[in-house]
Amino acid sequence: MTTVRFEPDSWARSAAAFDEVADGVAAALAAHGAIGGGGATRTDAAVAAATAALRTVVEPVFRGLAGGLRQDADTMRATAAHYARTEEQNVQAGGGIGGL
Repeated sequence: MTTVRFEPDSWARSAAAFDEVADGVAAALAAHGAIGGGGATRTDAAVAAATAALRTVVEPVFRGLAGGLRQDADTMRATAAHYARTEEQNVQAGGGIGGL
């Protein structure tokens, strides 16, 4: 049987993973911007034109995705901090019960 444990550190690690994915989305968006620079051939110019048209649709989606991931990461960090405070308070409150 698998044991699942929730600890403040697990929330913090998850937040870091979400930040990493958000960074990857931002990097993909930046790389996409590098593609639309035109080029030396007609094919390059056609690809650049198509990319520019797609960018107006794709860019807001990617920015929203990265922003949402960062908000989720921030919420996870806040949960970790709240969880840690609650655990500390529980330990302190429990210390006075029955001479523990």
